[in-house]
Amino acid sequence: MVVEAAQTWLTELLARMGMGTGVKVLPHTPDIWLEIDSVDLSPLQVTALLGEDGATLDAIQHLLNATIAVQFPDSPPAFSVELNGYRARRQAELEVLTQQAIAQVRSTGEPYSLENLSAADRRLVHLWVSEAADLETFSTGKEPHRILVIQPASLSP
Repeated sequence: MVVEAAQTWLTELLARMGMGTGVKVLPHTPDIWLEIDSVDLSPLQVTALLGEDGATLDAIQHLLNATIAVQFPDSPPAFSVELNGYRARRQAELEVLTQQAIAQVRSTGEPYSLENLSAADRRLVHLWVSEAADLETFSTGKEPHRILVIQPASLSP
């Protein structure tokens, strides 16, 4: 029921934006991905939906998750909104960046800061690093200049 509500919300948002197109549900870990069908969208519409560095897509995703959390307060799933493979490419880039940062922290024993990450990107990095018992993460600063820090678990901020 929650997945259908999210799919309907996104479909209706796109229609109100004059971009009537379909939305597919893709099971994905750790989130459920909602993929906007770009077949019927013009290149200009795709560019507008993505925004600079994915900012518009991130904003749509944030609004979707906030809306669903209000409608389904008992542990709603997290949704990722995908368009033209942007989210998958970004996640792959972020995973490489995270692995490089982890290697550097383990090598030097010094904290490593990742800047210019969206809230969605920071959430993924926190999740991935949480799987390493010897490391921890925290975010500092205020939006839009929050910084994610990866450090050895023995250090405290």
